[in-house]
Amino acid sequence: MPLDLNVRVPKFDKLTDFTRMAARIGLTGFAVPLPMSNPITKTNDGIVLMTRIDLAGRGAESIKRQLPRIRQRTSVIAVPLSDIEASNWAAEDSRVDLLTIAEPSKEYTIRESTAKLAGQNGIALEVPIAPLLRTSGLDRSRILKVYRESVATAIDSGMAVVLSSFASEPILMRAPSAMWHIGILLGMDKRKSKECVYQVPDQILSRSERKVKSQSFTPGIEVVREDS
Repeated sequence: MPLDLNVRVPKFDKLTDFTRMAARIGLTGFAVPLPMSNPITKTNDGIVLMTRIDLAGRGAESIKRQLPRIRQRTSVIAVPLSDIEASNWAAEDSRVDLLTIAEPSKEYTIRESTAKLAGQNGIALEVPIAPLLRTSGLDRSRILKVYRESVATAIDSGMAVVLSSFASEPILMRAPSAMWHIGILLGMDKRKSKECVYQVPDQILSRSERKVKSQSFTPGIEVVREDS
């Protein structure tokens, strides 16, 4: 099902506007950086809401210390691409869901070694489309080049790709059909682009539900609680 894993709802009193827009454009759910009582919930309109946290810090150790505290209360955990040590560490930790191109510049493209590690651990590359919408001309061309290079590296390395809106206002959210057309603009064929919008986010949601229900100590080691 089509999910947007990165909608920047600024505060709770704006959430209804975003859920109404999601239903209008054909999204079945989206992730928000708000501290909700449950990691995954559903509105009266049937829209799935997921909590999201973007881990930030100075180096791998700083980011690593945050993970155990948030995995059980967060449905989507993203790490911005940064220095090689932090990016490679995140790519090896299956508790992470997304590696995000937080800055569309040459310094933040994904390396082949990082993409291969991420692909092996089921971590997807997240490409936020908002920078494309708020730029034009040469600036947009530069962003397109960075995105195309990272998407090609990810796909060639066996890493999944997710397209997200990074919408800070309901009007900036995009319908699934618009999203996969942007995927084609980024160099993917139609099948792969639709997969990035319809299948990969749904797979991430399913895995997140399992991670939230389990107690994860280190990558690959977890205690799964029986349903009551």
